Amino acid sequence: MNRGRRLETNLLRVLAILVAAASLAPSAARAESGADPAPGTTTPAQTDAMDLYRRLRHREPALSDSAAGQDEGKRSVIVTPFLNYDPATSVIFGVGALTSIYHGTLESTFPSTVQLGGSVSLEEQIAIGLKVDAYSDHNRWFLQANTSWAKYPQSTYDLGTDSPDLSRVGVDLYVPKALILLYRQVLPDLFAGMGLQYVTRTDIRPMSGFAPIWDQSAFVEYSTQHGFDLKRQTSAGLSGNLLYDGRDNPINASKGWFVSASYRTFFEDVLGGTSNWQEIYADLRTYRSLDPNARHRLALWLYSDVVTGGTAPFFDLPATGIVPRGRAGRGYDSNRFRGDRMAYAEMEYRTTLTRNGLLGAVAFLNTESFGAPEAGTDLFESFATAGGIGLRILVDKRAKSNLCLDVGFGKNNSKGIWAGFQETF
Repeated sequence: MNRGRRLETNLLRVLAILVAAASLAPSAARAESGADPAPGTTTPAQTDAMDLYRRLRHREPALSDSAAGQDEGKRSVIVTPFLNYDPATSVIFGVGALTSIYHGTLESTFPSTVQLGGSVSLEEQIAIGLKVDAYSDHNRWFLQANTSWAKYPQSTYDLGTDSPDLSRVGVDLYVPKALILLYRQVLPDLFAGMGLQYVTRTDIRPMSGFAPIWDQSAFVEYSTQHGFDLKRQTSAGLSGNLLYDGRDNPINASKGWFVSASYRTFFEDVLGGTSNWQEIYADLRTYRSLDPNARHRLALWLYSDVVTGGTAPFFDLPATGIVPRGRAGRGYDSNRFRGDRMAYAEMEYRTTLTRNGLLGAVAFLNTESFGAPEAGTDLFESFATAGGIGLRILVDKRAKSNLCLDVGFGKNNSKGIWAGFQETF
């Protein structure tokens, strides 16, 4: 067994141990049931980045989180620069802003968030994006929107989980996209909704230095085989969605379940659509507190993305990191693995480092598998496993949002740094 396979096997064993620990921890059951803190313990007041800012400016402290009826209309705004690194785009410089607001009380309504960001990399990757998660009073309606425009140089590889690093080909393209989902609560914590999805890739061409091997790239071979334009490809369609959200907080949960399922269908010639094709996406997340004060937590994430009919454009095939927050598969650059069937699992341990909650840390482990008939590989035939650690800085104690800085490592010396305003899941 080679060194990479031994590493993958050991990481999977650790993942299994973590799953077992989450299910057996007796303190988790007490936290899930809403038990009070253990006798003799107290929960100190939390301090976030805004508290530090107010102290430096000698301003009055914010209203207590427990002030009943004082939540509606309250908002906070955080603006911060960030620095990312991944193997595909080198160093990325950016700035992001996060606004949190309540359209109801803290007890009855999830916080609504708006994220606006822009970034530029040393490889001339430019991106501007807007993400919205908005809840009406008592969560009766839920709007999710994700729009962006990017000049997006990226690396592509052969299809499947075992695609070699030597198959890498650099691709330059522009990517405007929009995802809009509207949900209505039909039962407590259960939502049903419809969505509109649009993404197009234009001016597709090889990056400098890759022109001689462009015709042998996975993108060109796949697109030629299925009769797709090599310069522009578009997917536009509708989705039907079900979502159950029983978490205590959608930004940074300490207990509860999240389950969603989506059937998406895309149409040829509608808004420039390249082909007719369909896919099913399923997502399950669960969270357990390991102590009464929820200072130690475990989070588990499982999801699958499968093309069920038709032929998807190459860049719309399920791939590493292609989820709304873009940080799945930490340890590998986005799009590192790709296929028409995907399965993913991740476990994360979360803890606070300071009693006031200002600083925290995580350790994570993930694995993914891809099936690709064109490459002659089946789902679960092989896995790409990665792990890493991260630092958390509490930026809004009311919404429980953190500034997240993670470093991840995968097989074949893959590594990277990821930043964001919300937890990966």
